[in-house]
Amino acid sequence: MTTKLATVAAIAALSLGGCASTGTSSFVPSSVVSSVASIAAKVQAAAATACRFAPTIASAEAVIGQFTDISAASSFVNEVANLICTAAPPAPPAALGIRHGVRHGARYGAPVSFDVRGVTVTGKFVR
Repeated sequence: MTTKLATVAAIAALSLGGCASTGTSSFVPSSVVSSVASIAAKVQAAAATACRFAPTIASAEAVIGQFTDISAASSFVNEVANLICTAAPPAPPAALGIRHGVRHGARYGAPVSFDVRGVTVTGKFVR
């Protein structure tokens, strides 16, 4: 029950995150906002490890906001990272440029955008 309450609070914070960050709302506890940011950072690290794509924290928070039920934080982080990795374009090859006559479009460090559950995810490929 405590996990579900924390989940609902986190999702509420995501939907009101813009208000909390601009200081126009006093009803979103800063502990909830920092908890969501912590989960988003874990999603970012998990995706970077799994598929070498690091979404921005804002993108990770937006994808997290698409969920209404989170059973366990650790499996949830992996689930969101897997969604992002599945939707991400292929990572660039180790050697950039022309390889076997085909030029690869993705580059390390260059911004990349794609959609996950109707949310635009932006980030970059990392080595």
